[in-house]
Amino acid sequence: MKIRIPAGTQNGRMLRLKGKGLPGRDGGAAGDQLVRTKVVVPSQISERERELYSELARIEKTPTA
Repeated sequence: MKIRIPAGTQNGRMLRLKGKGLPGRDGGAAGDQLVRTKVVVPSQISERERELYSELARIEKTPTA
């Protein structure tokens, strides 16, 4: 199953997928499926990736109008 994770979702957040869980008893409607997010940070990154992360950090610290 593919799901779309909203931008800014934090590690450990619980997402509810309505109607995507187990089928109900006696043919009833399916329940909800709960999905907990787990963010995995790479242990090794390239020099270019490091530069890009630094640039993003700099942009985030810049005040917006």
